[in-house]
This record gives sequence, structure tokens and C-alpha cells, in this order.
Amino acid sequence: MNIQKQNRPITYEVMNTVFHYDGGHQWLKVSTAQMKRVNVLLNQFSHYSYVDNSTPPTYYLEGDCHAELFVTTARNQGIEVVWTDHDDGERSFIRKLNRINPKPVTLARLPNTLAKELKREAINRGYSEDWLDNHLEIIHIK
Repeated sequence: MNIQKQNRPITYEVMNTVFHYDGGHQWLKVSTAQMKRVNVLLNQFSHYSYVDNSTPPTYYLEGDCHAELFVTTARNQGIEVVWTDHDDGERSFIRKLNRINPKPVTLARLPNTLAKELKREAINRGYSEDWLDNHLEIIHIK
């Protein structure tokens, strides 16, 4: 994970966790309480991250993008995320968990012409139609 240390607020809080890895990938373990504290929404993650649906759920954020998003968001709030590394061997138990598959977030209720224009603009800015369909719900009204 390549997290840049730039201008950021003074650290007021330390959040401890574990970075799991196996022969092919890595995941940052994040509790439900930690997700709520940092205020990161599940719809910001794709199916490359996993969830242990025990009570309360524990999330395993894939190391390339999702872990970086979580750590950067925390740092911007003055929370320093500190982890220990844990080698899960050749194939981590995490791969057997359920993948995060969040429901799309309803962004807006828009007239049909505006909704189509918003989607077209998002695609022009580099978002794939598949990503938009999986992460946002735009309800068309007449």
C-alpha cells in the first residue's frame, strides 16, 4: 500500500488494526466501530473487499485501493491507523468470506433528461457505466 504522507492534521487518536496478507494479496482488518468512527461508507468499496458477517461485522479491505482510502480518510480526521502484519500463509481465510456487495446509494431524484446528462458526464469523467450502476442509483422522475 502506497500512502503518501502530505499535509495532514495533527494526530489526535491512534487506531490499531491488523494487515493480513497471503501469497497473492493483502487486506486491512476494520471493525464496524472503526468504520463508523472514520465514517466510510460501504458503497465506497467493491467486491474485492470482504466481510465476516459475525455480530458485529468485521471488514477486510483490499490493500490496493480500499485500505488506502480508509487510512487516508482517517488521517484527514486526525486518526493515525497503525497495524501489525499477519501472514496468513499461501491462501488466507479471508478469501472464503463473503465479498462486500453494497447496495447502490440513491444520489438524487432527477427528471429523466437531467439524470441522463449526469450519467453521461460521469462517464466522460472516466467512471465506467458498470461502476455507476453498482455504486449509484439515480431515480428518474417525469
